[in-house]
Amino acid sequence: SGFIFCSFSVFTVFVSSAQG
Repeated sequence: SGFIFCSFSVFTVFVSSAQG
């Protein structure tokens, strides 16, 4: 429960860091 949300959150942070 909440695995998808956690994964999405980590992915968003990774993308943000990669672009920034």
